[in-house]
Amino acid sequence: LASHVRFRVLETGDEWATAAKIRIIGTANLDQDPDKTELLGSLMKFESYGNSLKLSDNEKALEEAKALVEEILQKRTVSQEELEGAASAAKNAFSGLFAEASEKMPSLIEKSQEKSEAHYNITTWKAYMDAVEAAGQITEDSSEDEVTAAYLSLLASEDGLSFSIKGNTELLEEMKAIAENVLRKAEEELKEDKFTADSWKEYQKAYTRLKEAAKTAKNASVLKQYIHMLSEAEKMLIEKTPDSDPKPDPDPKPDPDPKPDPDPKPDPGQNPNPVPDPGKNPDVKPEDSKLSLNKIYTASDKTKLKYKVTNIKKQTVSIVGTASKKSLASLNIKAEVTIEGKKCKITEIGAKAFAGCKNLKKVTIGTNVTKIGKQAFSGCSKLKEIKVNGKALKKVEAKALKGIHKKAVIKVPKAYKGKYKKLFSGKGQAKTVKIK
Repeated sequence: LASHVRFRVLETGDEWATAAKIRIIGTANLDQDPDKTELLGSLMKFESYGNSLKLSDNEKALEEAKALVEEILQKRTVSQEELEGAASAAKNAFSGLFAEASEKMPSLIEKSQEKSEAHYNITTWKAYMDAVEAAGQITEDSSEDEVTAAYLSLLASEDGLSFSIKGNTELLEEMKAIAENVLRKAEEELKEDKFTADSWKEYQKAYTRLKEAAKTAKNASVLKQYIHMLSEAEKMLIEKTPDSDPKPDPDPKPDPDPKPDPDPKPDPGQNPNPVPDPGKNPDVKPEDSKLSLNKIYTASDKTKLKYKVTNIKKQTVSIVGTASKKSLASLNIKAEVTIEGKKCKITEIGAKAFAGCKNLKKVTIGTNVTKIGKQAFSGCSKLKEIKVNGKALKKVEAKALKGIHKKAVIKVPKAYKGKYKKLFSGKGQAKTVKIK
């Protein structure tokens, strides 16, 4: 039973309309309690705002709230507490967006008066003026949704303005001043020691390009493009965690403990030891002698994969990264890994686990993986093949595949192709990426 069906209308008449897209975004289970209708409404609102949410100052809070709502909606059974938590997160995110809109929209409308039509492309200027007009019609009696929609439309249309030939030359100095301001802000607020080496390196490339363009650019469009590129690079920065810097791992753990290696690799025959199944999974070097919740364990093989124990009783782990980030070219995530002599199921790929692995070309995802975290493979520009084994995968978070190769192919079991097409849809990859 469909509870929400979304149509994208192409044409309309007095009593008719044609739709190019029909999508069921929720199903109602009459026997299920609690009711998810409110959350489905929140998801519809998130989707109606689309990419314009990325232009908001509250982008992070909105993105996290949307991800939580999607997570709860995908669960077959949820507690009232989980439902209320997701609803509260969505409500707070929308309230923050409304407050931002109420505060900033008047100045955006005023700013529009300083722009000249002659400086912009005709089509983008018309869209901008329509948005300005709609924003100007907002009153004290307007609803929160009306205010928010008008604000986001104004932000998006302003961001989409393209310079005319005249604008490219006459607004050059103005764009240079904006670029200098962006660079100055970056210098003051962002420090190298807070981020991983690889993500900072990519950010520095964008920063250097903009800095050079601010001096040598001959038209405003180029500067606008480089400002946008720096903004995107800033979003891709990965903050350091105790285990995110590869330097500590190779130091204390390159080969100091020879015991794990011989154990997991008894090539003598067909797994003479029936207990650990070492032939398929590299043993892991623990930080100490006991299996501990949330502790990081590093594999002794060349992949140097890092595992975090997520549940001791169920013996499940999440892959949270690798100490071989620069050299990792192929990644085969098994169903299980042996840690401290215990078989642990690999059920998750953590957020940003392999972000920025520039040489990674192929990934195989094991049969027990249920979740791929946010930005897990973002920035893996050479990644051309992802193979998903089995049917366990239930969640792929935002931007998990952002920046992978444009001609990448995601191979999934034929029986679950429909399911996985939905899961991988809109996760940051180019539209040319195929699912087979």
